[in-house]
Amino acid sequence: MQFYTEPAGLFQYTKPIVVLTNRTTYSTGETFMLAMLQNKTVTQVGDVTGGAFSDAVTRDLPNGWSFRVPIADVRDANGHNLESIGIMPKVVVQNKPEELKAGHDRALETALELLR
Repeated sequence: MQFYTEPAGLFQYTKPIVVLTNRTTYSTGETFMLAMLQNKTVTQVGDVTGGAFSDAVTRDLPNGWSFRVPIADVRDANGHNLESIGIMPKVVVQNKPEELKAGHDRALETALELLR
């Protein structure tokens, strides 16, 4: 199944948009990012996403074990499957844990600069 979006209505937001991602962005966050990247006003900033796109269904076995099976084959607009690869941002900013602990978020600062 393929999904399509297009502008509609009397109002479309046409100003720049920045979406922050990192390695903990996965699943629906990655699917959202793929959709947003189809808009020319969107820039992805931060680190590569986690590379775990597909939703999964969980099933229980009679012995108490459970397992998960992916239920989708999510691909980018060019048909590439980025599972276990992730989406590389246009502007790569890898925050260091010590910077974040000190209250310094370079990815956020970069995003704000791009919006000025």
